[in-house]
Amino acid sequence: MSDDSQAAFPPVIRKTPGVIGGDACVGNRRIAVWMLVQAKQFGLSDDEIRNQYEQPLTEAELAAAWEYYAGHREEIDEAIRENDQDGEEVEPMSKTIEIVDRGRGLQLSTSRITVQDRMALTSAVSACGFMK
Repeated sequence: MSDDSQAAFPPVIRKTPGVIGGDACVGNRRIAVWMLVQAKQFGLSDDEIRNQYEQPLTEAELAAAWEYYAGHREEIDEAIRENDQDGEEVEPMSKTIEIVDRGRGLQLSTSRITVQDRMALTSAVSACGFMK
């Protein structure tokens, strides 16, 4: 399924109307490029991001997401801003900070906390319908 509107995308990246609001996603998965970029901004490594999914992302899929972001930075940054605004209603960042503080109290490293909790919070916000 290839059309002219997707000719400029890396082959693994797709936009499908009605799926994650038509945002650029990895293949046929419901994983938006903006979600991966945001995870990177939270400080997760590529390996941590890839392995957060039941069926881990391949290196090629993640590389395609980074390539897409490099060529569509404004679009992805806007999607992150829009989804952050939606999340303000349930204050997910406050919850993230609370989780990180509790984890540190248990002497867990920040990376271990964020790997397991920040992506879970992103998924929870997504599942609640806060994504466009």
